[in-house]
Amino acid sequence: MANDAPKVLALDMGFGHTGMVLAAVNSTKPSGFDILRVGCVHTDEVKKRTGKIHASDVYKSDLDVARAGYIYTKLKEFLAGTRLAMLVSESPSGGGKSAIAIRSMGIATGVLGVVTALMPNVVFVNVQPDAVKRTVGGSISAGKEGVERAVRAWFSEYEWPKLKKDSEHILDAAGALLTCRDSDAYRRLAGDDDGSGTTL
Repeated sequence: MANDAPKVLALDMGFGHTGMVLAAVNSTKPSGFDILRVGCVHTDEVKKRTGKIHASDVYKSDLDVARAGYIYTKLKEFLAGTRLAMLVSESPSGGGKSAIAIRSMGIATGVLGVVTALMPNVVFVNVQPDAVKRTVGGSISAGKEGVERAVRAWFSEYEWPKLKKDSEHILDAAGALLTCRDSDAYRRLAGDDDGSGTTL
């Protein structure tokens, strides 16, 4: 039963957009999971509330803190007291194309670090984008659309959000979920682990 099965949160972690998939381990399914719910955090919503960004570095720093806090708050709301056994994130180890991209990824990684620190009993698994392409898309050269099609095929029973700005990040998180099946952590959960976990 999904209610008793270990719960896994998969994230496509980003400062602008974070895709979220909450799933229950189900080793009887080819995908290895039952998807419970999905969501996406868009931090541009914080920009809209706080007004136009101007040149002040102090203001921008304040906004960055607000956006980071918004990601954490939305993650907590999404989990709604769910006890997790494992947290999976797709996040690159480096290679940002610009200083802004590197800074943004650094802030998002900081939020992820806080989340993992607050849930010390939850196993954390980080997967690289190339691993997702290889595992889900069948090749390291698989394109984004090919990976998305493969995710939809694995979870053909699930109805994904229609809006592309949501679905592309959520499907990336689901790709990370599928990729984590190669980890020892998943194999333990799919065995006789009770998955008691902790919650935010």
